[in-house]
Amino acid sequence: MHEALRNCVLANPAEAQSAAIETLREEIEVLQAEREKAELHKRSEEERTRLISIVENSLDLISISDNEGNLQFLNPAGRELVGIGHDTDLQAFSLSEFFVPEDRELVESLVLSTVRNEGRWAGELRFQNVHRREAIPVWFELLRIGDPEAGLHLEFAAIGRDIRAQKALETALKLSEERVRS
Repeated sequence: MHEALRNCVLANPAEAQSAAIETLREEIEVLQAEREKAELHKRSEEERTRLISIVENSLDLISISDNEGNLQFLNPAGRELVGIGHDTDLQAFSLSEFFVPEDRELVESLVLSTVRNEGRWAGELRFQNVHRREAIPVWFELLRIGDPEAGLHLEFAAIGRDIRAQKALETALKLSEERVRS
C-alpha cells in the first residue's frame, strides 16, 4: 500500500499535495467541530451549575412534582417553610399537602386543571408547616413543564413566596388608617 501511495505521489506530486491539503482541511474541521462541541458542553454544565445554585440559595420555595402532584424536588427554603427535614424522603408527600385544608380543594381542582390547560396559575394561597400547623400566606405560582401535545413528560414547577411580612405591614397600615379616621 505504501508503495502504491509513493508511486502516486511521484507520478502526480501536485495532485498528491492537493489531496493531502484536503485531508488536512477535513481533519481540522473535525477537530474544530469537536472543540465547539466540548465548549458547548462546558457552557451547558456551567449554566446548569448556576441554575442549581440559584434554586438552592433562593429564599422562595421551589419545587418540582409529577403530573399527579407527587413531589420530586423541594429546595432548602421550601423544606424549611413547610417543615420538612433535609433528609426526609419527598415521595411521601404531594404538593397539595402543604396547603391549609381550606385551600387544598382549590389547588386540586382549579389550580391544577388551570395549569394543565393553560400552562400557568398564580395567586395568593396559604401553606401550612407540617409541624406547627400555622397558616403561612404565600404568593404561589404553578407552571407546567413539558408539552403533552409534543409527547413530552408533564411535570409541575412551583414557586412559593412567604408573604407574612407583607401581610403584617398591610394589617399595621389598615390599623393606622383606622386610628387616623377615628
